[in-house]
Amino acid sequence: MFERNTKALSEIKFMGMEYARAMAEKMDKTAKLRFKSFISELNKLNIDGKYLDVGSGTGILATMIAENNKNVHITALDISPEMTVIAKENITRKNLDSRISLTTKDIEDSKVSDELGDYDLIYSTSTLHFWQNPVNVLSTLTRLLKDNGVIIISDLRRVWWLYWVPVNHVFFNSIRTAYTTNEIREILEQAGMVDYEIKILPPFFEQILIIRNTKA
Repeated sequence: MFERNTKALSEIKFMGMEYARAMAEKMDKTAKLRFKSFISELNKLNIDGKYLDVGSGTGILATMIAENNKNVHITALDISPEMTVIAKENITRKNLDSRISLTTKDIEDSKVSDELGDYDLIYSTSTLHFWQNPVNVLSTLTRLLKDNGVIIISDLRRVWWLYWVPVNHVFFNSIRTAYTTNEIREILEQAGMVDYEIKILPPFFEQILIIRNTKA
């Protein structure tokens, strides 16, 4: 019963410009609260330079980070052309075109790591549970890191008691598709990650992974 419900992934629809616009409107209203913990953890790392945003969506988080840190340049990558259009609008509206570059690519495409540069920091939010092969993706992200670079990933966390809540809602279904903390550790070990930490964030459903590239 507590098993990861991958079937729910097929029920989460990412369709067209109408969806992208609706998502952008929702993110505008909730971004500060939604990303508060993530940005706090990011600020603690105190890293300047080149950032890669994996699954950048509407670009809201990228603009928040760029406004908060004048010493970063962000490459914002998303699989959706529609999301990229929305992100371009947000970035231009905030006059951040010179500091945020957009690219429409699938991080699970094996050729992506050959097409991108190297980065001081790579981050991603709410995408880990969508990756078909997270071990391969994490290996790709590590190859894109500079020496002593850092990956920081925020995602949902599956909790057992949610299965006793008879609610069929996209948010709760997303949680049911997410990984437990122990499953995350197994994924990291399979990907050969050694120097990492996992932080559980309040209230219940979020965990942050911080992976350091210390293999060089």
